[in-house]
Amino acid sequence: MEIIHRQYRLIPATVEDADVYVDLQLKCLAQTYAGYGDDGFMQRQYDSRDELVEEFLDNVSSAQSRAFLAYDTSADFSHPVGFGLSRLGPLPWESELDFAQVPAGSRELVQLYTLEQAQGHGLGQALLDAVLVSGEPAYLHIVEGNAKAQRFYEKNGFSHEGFSLTCLGSWHNPEGQSMRVGRMFRGIDITENHTSV
Repeated sequence: MEIIHRQYRLIPATVEDADVYVDLQLKCLAQTYAGYGDDGFMQRQYDSRDELVEEFLDNVSSAQSRAFLAYDTSADFSHPVGFGLSRLGPLPWESELDFAQVPAGSRELVQLYTLEQAQGHGLGQALLDAVLVSGEPAYLHIVEGNAKAQRFYEKNGFSHEGFSLTCLGSWHNPEGQSMRVGRMFRGIDITENHTSV
């Protein structure tokens, strides 16, 4: 089901959108984490493009996934300007983290990004509303220091768990300081104690 929000058209993403989705994902990562990551951060993302495509295909094909690409109808409609994806978690890689496991079947907001030119027009909120039902219990991972994103999620009822860990995979800097990731929850109670690594 397509969703119209102001000048934006949100279209469900399918496996056929893998290349378009990942190309946009890489653009958004470059914009969002400029200044957060180390000098090699984006090169590691570009180098892992095939893995990002496989991850998207797995996510969008999973049971009860919700994924949308957003297009600006007042501009170049051939290139999306935002995307959002949620699915039932936890995902297999989450077991590698020193976090308490969320209950099986919990809704995870896997990704939500918009290009800078599309920010400030309610598109992020429209994408969030498309992939999470209002008030639906859910959780997400958030890069520490991304205060703008944290405020957005807090406005939508999420609370930070209060713990963070060093990022893994292509997000990990093997030569020095890595970004850290924490979790935010809405309507899910994780009461197990944690140790920040």
